Amino acid sequence: MSKESGSDGGLDEKAAAAEMTGARLFILGRPPEPDHVYHDSQTLVQRLEELWTAS
Repeated sequence: MSKESGSDGGLDEKAAAAEMTGARLFILGRPPEPDHVYHDSQTLVQRLEELWTAS
C-alpha cells in the first residue's frame, strides 16, 4: 500500500518492486485540491463573514 506520491516519492520503484515480487500494490489517491486556500486568518474570517451574511 502506498500513497500516490509520483516519481519524486518513489512510486515507480515501489511499482517495480511489487511487480518483481508478484505483490499487489494498492495506491491511495490524493484528495481533490480545495477551491480556496487562505494564507492568513484575517482573509479567512472575512470570507466566513461574507458567507454568513449571504445565507
